[in-house]
Amino acid sequence: MKNIVFGLIFITSLFPLNADEIKGVVVEKNSKNHIGFVSIGIINTLLGTYSAVDGTFEMEIIEYKNADSLRFSCIGYHSVTFSVADFLERNNDNQDTIFLERKVTELQEVVVSNKHFKSKKIGNKISTNKIVFGLKKDWETGIIIENDKQIFLNKVFFKVTDGGYTAPDSAIFRFNIYNIKDGLPNENILLQPIYIRLSGEQLNGKNEFDLGQYNITVDGDFAATFELIDKYGKGVIYFAGWVNGKPNVWRQGVQGFWTTSRADTKKAEKKGVKLHQSLVIEVLY
Repeated sequence: MKNIVFGLIFITSLFPLNADEIKGVVVEKNSKNHIGFVSIGIINTLLGTYSAVDGTFEMEIIEYKNADSLRFSCIGYHSVTFSVADFLERNNDNQDTIFLERKVTELQEVVVSNKHFKSKKIGNKISTNKIVFGLKKDWETGIIIENDKQIFLNKVFFKVTDGGYTAPDSAIFRFNIYNIKDGLPNENILLQPIYIRLSGEQLNGKNEFDLGQYNITVDGDFAATFELIDKYGKGVIYFAGWVNGKPNVWRQGVQGFWTTSRADTKKAEKKGVKLHQSLVIEVLY
């Protein structure tokens, strides 16, 4: 039986032949260290990219409106935003340096002991390789979890599959936690980025990752998501899923807008089947 792969259809328009290309490097304002994996994109559009490990970036801006804004953001730093038109004008030599200022946050020590905490797993525990979510670079997908306690995030469990095809040699994901506004992810609450690197063998099976070292506490509803930063070698990556569970959300474009995940439907009057990604978090409370 062939795997059932749910896709999302995007309506595209014809773009002008002349495109603007921007290039540059992102560095920390004080230390002048280069910052890798910075999210760079036009807000609420599909256009975006990431800086390379050495902080360099290049991006083709195919189409934009006068009111559009270009944002550079990275967990642990203050974002900077430019008018696209103004940025293109200042970037006319195709090279620019973007400075990000590190956020200064006073951390409170979190001491975790099994003697004082209870443990439970929350999220979507059921999944099958017959229902999968395709994930491309600069796509982000995850689930929304209702929560009315103060909890400590201890581990994350997730299931990926090659969908019966060939998996890449390896891949880098960024794991994110957001607070919720109007039923969708809002602000990333992490104080530092969490990168998960998986080998080709790990891209076809169950995985777990220790979150305890990041001292993440949450006291309300939140979204847990995976963002594909890069993959190495040809192949496809899928997250296993199911047709019921915690609500799934996704976005395309590093500064794109969030929406819920549904199977495609040919009839406009039908909303489509809700989809739910395999993702479980072990929490202490």
